[in-house]
Amino acid sequence: MAKAIVGGGWLNTGGVGSGLVMIVEEHSYILPSYMGRAVICRYSGFSTSHSVHQHATFQFVYVLEGEFVFEIGEERERLQAGELCVLSPELSHQWYHPSGMHSRLYIFFCGVADHEQLGGLADFLAPWVRGQFRRVTLPLGEIEPLVSQLTASAARPETVRQAVQLALNLLIITAFCERIEATVPFQPRSDVPEGVMKAVAFIEKNYADALHLEQLAGLAALSPGRFSVLFNQIMGLPPMQYVNFYRLSKAQDLLLYSSLTLEAIAEKTGFRSLHYFCRAFRQALGEPPGIFRKKYWEKYREDKESRVTGDESMLHSGCGNTLYDQQQKQWKRQDDHADFL
Repeated sequence: MAKAIVGGGWLNTGGVGSGLVMIVEEHSYILPSYMGRAVICRYSGFSTSHSVHQHATFQFVYVLEGEFVFEIGEERERLQAGELCVLSPELSHQWYHPSGMHSRLYIFFCGVADHEQLGGLADFLAPWVRGQFRRVTLPLGEIEPLVSQLTASAARPETVRQAVQLALNLLIITAFCERIEATVPFQPRSDVPEGVMKAVAFIEKNYADALHLEQLAGLAALSPGRFSVLFNQIMGLPPMQYVNFYRLSKAQDLLLYSSLTLEAIAEKTGFRSLHYFCRAFRQALGEPPGIFRKKYWEKYREDKESRVTGDESMLHSGCGNTLYDQQQKQWKRQDDHADFL
């Protein structure tokens, strides 16, 4: 089946996209392009991804409370509180949360970065480090205070809130990378041409700009033909298809975890017009972006209503930007015709 991009930048490899996800609390943070997004969530009862899938980015999962289970091929990895794992791009996996368990996780999706942005961490977060699963123990005392500050940052003045959240997420991911590198370091591929590395970093830093094959090939000091062959071998997609894929991945995050209008999302993700954005999105996912967003939040509202048991403290406390009511107000201000382009 054709690969389709879905929420969080993952590629569905079969089955239905989402399963019986019982998230009773979630705080989401959209971060600069080289960092992706972070999510703090609490699970109650049985939850599952339902289908085997893979991400276009790195996925870090740290268990703050309870436990969480990944299935990778025939292997089952059960993470307890204080354990961290990282799944590199294109690692096919499935997850579930055990029945009768209450758990809390910090999840971080992160793509490629260059040295100007993250220094030596840029080498660690390279997209050609593929198909690897790393697991380490990281004391809760090192991470819990940062996570507590992160959730409390919603009360900070708007003028500094985003900067504080960026700094805290960066401290958390730095601690993750340091522990993994010291314990079970990745083995980067030695055969990746430097030109391809530069081109990928340039795409993921400048995806909102107009990009051309000749421009990317020039960065790699290769002819367009030779560059396309090498890029496809390393990244699994031709250069301009990768550009489109990356833009759509970013667009999905903004659709699900921000209140930006469709016009603003199209502009921020490098599509030359709202019409072109809607057409590209429909071709990749089979439905327009507006419908994609509404279905997600209608499902979220249904799940939320089914979970209400009188304990409102277990529901979303407003620290993120993903509350259904906030999104509903935004939709009313958008042009309805854009949903059906």
